[in-house]
Amino acid sequence: MPNTFKEDLLVGQEVEALVLEKIKKKYPKAYSIEGYCKEYDIWIPELNYGIEVKQDAKSNYTGNIVIEIEMFNKPSALITTKAKYWVFYDQKKFVIIEVRDINTQKPIAAAKLTIIKSATEAFELKTNRDGKAEQVVPLGLYGVQCQASDYDTKIMEAYFNRTNNYLLIELGKRIIEEEEPVVAMVRPIAQEPIDEPRPRFVPKSTKTALVEEDKVIEQKKPTENYGGKAIDYDPFAEEEVEQVSEPEIEKEVFTQEPVLEEPEIVEPSVVEEPAKSTFVDNPQFSVREYKPNNIVFLIDRSVSMRNNDKLELLKQSMENLLGLLRPIDKLAVVVYATEAEVLIPSQTVENPQTFINLINGLTAGGMTNGAKGLREAFQEANNNFLDAGNNQVFLATDGAFSEGSDKIKSMAKRYGRRGISLSLIGVKNKEWTEKFLVEIADEGNGAYIHLSDESDAKFKLVEEIKQNSKIAGATRK
Repeated sequence: MPNTFKEDLLVGQEVEALVLEKIKKKYPKAYSIEGYCKEYDIWIPELNYGIEVKQDAKSNYTGNIVIEIEMFNKPSALITTKAKYWVFYDQKKFVIIEVRDINTQKPIAAAKLTIIKSATEAFELKTNRDGKAEQVVPLGLYGVQCQASDYDTKIMEAYFNRTNNYLLIELGKRIIEEEEPVVAMVRPIAQEPIDEPRPRFVPKSTKTALVEEDKVIEQKKPTENYGGKAIDYDPFAEEEVEQVSEPEIEKEVFTQEPVLEEPEIVEPSVVEEPAKSTFVDNPQFSVREYKPNNIVFLIDRSVSMRNNDKLELLKQSMENLLGLLRPIDKLAVVVYATEAEVLIPSQTVENPQTFINLINGLTAGGMTNGAKGLREAFQEANNNFLDAGNNQVFLATDGAFSEGSDKIKSMAKRYGRRGISLSLIGVKNKEWTEKFLVEIADEGNGAYIHLSDESDAKFKLVEEIKQNSKIAGATRK
């Protein structure tokens, strides 16, 4: 076992200074005792006794506190101390979170706070009437979600350490948007024709007309010339039309003999044979086993995606997928940062290299506006909906959404009911963000996929699409 005495001693001195700082708020004359093998670490003159300070961070995991009684084969600590009290420091911090209205700065009572360190380690609390909540937590990085009635949910990152134990959260009033109506496609029922007798009209014999079944096709002249005057007339004027019986109609004929035209001589033309398809069915993604896909990728290209090669890992994952998609599959790419943009409108994947070139040209920069990007992605998927296919949106990001998470969940649920699922891709994202991404994926009838390395990029995205597009009962031949 390595000797960590010097490192432990430095940590112990830092902890003593932290405890002394708190004691001095009530007993300002308190001071630390210098040197090694002391009878106590802190002396409080006002009380005339000493305090021993120990730190045990591992107690957070073991549930036990280790008490030293010997060091270097000599009695120490509990055996030798003359301190009246012992203080054990487990590297937890007493934190205060305050929630206010962003416009009025009034405190928001009964706001629900979720403090998340990992998918399995979280604390839940509510603010009091002063808008404050207090909790002892281990030091470190956290995700904090704040929810309050009539306010937009806010998710933010907070780092609690020895000098920082306060967090202010400001919430804005929720703007209620009307949901888009779910339009059901109803096929009209064909109506049986109703046979009803109708009067038939033909012009007088002075006019030329052809009666064909129920139609009267008139060959009318614009004018007649009487005595050198051009007189307009209406061949179907009331006084010029009479009702006739069925036999009379059948006897009506043209008063003019038809003019026979010379038949047009048509030169024979050479008809080209249609080009033969070059499509070769991929047995790993056969058209017999997997439905057509309508896929929309929504890519977070905000400035944080620039770090740690996150965007490059996502590009690699998409390139692997493009090598699998078939000409019957449609793909669109929407990107978002401060604004959202349809980078590639939905189209069949006949030339994967075109997609690859555009995707490889993506750069990161700007803020994160996930709600606006998701709205564009869902519209693109909805406009190209496949009745007998897999309709799916993939949202790729490196973290949770600081704003608009309520709108995102609402959209995911609404379009999920229409048959467009939403899956979340976490690209080298922090552990605390997983809880929020999983919640959104659940609302959208999709899945959460974590990409951390090249192996994930090669397989995970492909398997998710294959699973969703698998034809029930299909077997590989």
